[in-house]
Amino acid sequence: LGDESWALDNLTIRAFTTSNPGTVIAYGQGCGPSLSVFGSPRIGTTMPIHGANLPAGSVAAGFAIGLSDFGGVPVSLAPLGAPGCYALHDVAISAGVAMFVQGSAADFTWPIPYLPSAVGLQAYLQAWVVAPNTNALNVVTTNGLRVTFGQ
Repeated sequence: LGDESWALDNLTIRAFTTSNPGTVIAYGQGCGPSLSVFGSPRIGTTMPIHGANLPAGSVAAGFAIGLSDFGGVPVSLAPLGAPGCYALHDVAISAGVAMFVQGSAADFTWPIPYLPSAVGLQAYLQAWVVAPNTNALNVVTTNGLRVTFGQ
């Protein structure tokens, strides 16, 4: 065998780019803290979720995942003892995913499974914070996030 027998013939290199990285849109308002994400919600990746401006003395935080935003009509939590706070979506997927609280911030890294059928689907996120002495319920809520999964 000569040197030519080890050559690569007809080699093609393709770079694929995604035209659908997904989106995250904030909606509604909270009664104190705020919720945001870093990066894009692409299947098969992780998406860091960040809660900011937690009240002093916050002892726990988490977020809920839903499939509907109640048609854009928030549900007041005033009857439960949290005036000015609202539920912005249902809890069809998860009622509580714990976030790591450190000072006035809370964080979670959400692993988004690689499910091609999820591209284009929407989920709704909202965080809640257990903060003693903020109201009779001792809970405050964040704005909501409308997440559309991309690839």
